[in-house]
Amino acid sequence: MIKSNLVQTQSVKLAMTHELRQAIELLQFSSQELIEFLEEKALENPLIKLISPKKNTFSKDSKTWIEQICCSETSLADSLIQQLSYQKLSPIVKSRVVYLIHCLDENGYLTISYNDVLETYPSMRVEEWDYYLSILQGLEPAGVGARNLQECIVLQMKKRGFASHEIELIETHFELFAHKKWSSISQKLNIPIGEIQELADKIATLDPKPGSRFGKGISDYVTPDCVVTMENGDWTIRFVEDHLPKVQLEINYYQRLIENRDSSVQDYLKRNLSDFRWLVKSMESRKSNLKRIILAILKRQEAFLKNGRSSIQPLTMREIAEELNIHESTVSRAVREKYIQTPHGTIHLKSLFSARLSDQNEELSAEKVKQMILQIVEKEDKLNPLSDQQIADQLGCQSVAISRRTVAKYRDQLGILPSIKRKKFI
Repeated sequence: MIKSNLVQTQSVKLAMTHELRQAIELLQFSSQELIEFLEEKALENPLIKLISPKKNTFSKDSKTWIEQICCSETSLADSLIQQLSYQKLSPIVKSRVVYLIHCLDENGYLTISYNDVLETYPSMRVEEWDYYLSILQGLEPAGVGARNLQECIVLQMKKRGFASHEIELIETHFELFAHKKWSSISQKLNIPIGEIQELADKIATLDPKPGSRFGKGISDYVTPDCVVTMENGDWTIRFVEDHLPKVQLEINYYQRLIENRDSSVQDYLKRNLSDFRWLVKSMESRKSNLKRIILAILKRQEAFLKNGRSSIQPLTMREIAEELNIHESTVSRAVREKYIQTPHGTIHLKSLFSARLSDQNEELSAEKVKQMILQIVEKEDKLNPLSDQQIADQLGCQSVAISRRTVAKYRDQLGILPSIKRKKFI
């Protein structure tokens, strides 16, 4: 027989209030997300006034306190449509090409086929499709409108004035060429391997993603959240806030509301004033927490500040959390999408965390080993590039014991091709 009893228990739980949830959210925001969040709060709360930052305050001198990377403010689509305006095309032709432009992906490749277009324009003939496509592919940057990598390369080769026999080689033997099966191409076409190598070096100067150099219609800035400098023998950090709007009280609106004695108006004022004060406090808290965490990370990575990426030490987020007596998730949120400017360039803060390689190499970080692999590959004989096992053997001679599989993983993360694709023939 099942009996039901009423039992009273006492427990302690952390109530996730709206304010606490937003405070956590604020910590993990990138600079751009923070700006967007502040703009939304200003729209919701008439007591919040944002003072826009001064524009163009960043120095162009790369040795000064800020390093800024700015992508083009013009989107690929805008650029292509502007080029169309200079051509004498009928409205119908122009509208069809614009339609194709809006079917390009971020790399400039066309994502639809003729059959796909028929769903929108069922009466379009193949000849028309080819004509519209030729107009699109005739625009800049060279290679735009390609349906695949091979076509992208061929389009650029034609615009760059490559010899007809070079273009024909890529048109007919692209797979063999891409996989560096050059002996087969040499035998098929009866040309020296050295000539194929020279063509490969020329093709390496082309852009496989011609649309990626453009923005998405708005400026896409990567601005450091703080700058690390050496001052009087000590490392110091300075937050970069010139690009952030200042949060102030909309005093005129506040005065009008406070003079109104209506209870509903006073309740409205109280809620929004509380929200404003919370926002100011949370901004200060965000900065304070970031500073604590960044200082703790940099203290553990002082060797990196002195010598560069090859000196990054093993470090986990849990270690920083335990040192500061905070939750590991707080560290994770804090370093998300944060960038710092260091003497060795502007880097992602998260990149200063690196796993320990193994029990045998307790003080050796994965980042250190990657830099060692990079140095080994840079010094190798390009006619006889090292295999992953040979790289592992060389690391072993430097008292770094890792497997061939680990070398392959790190090599891939570094963007280094396998030995067969690094091989040069002249």
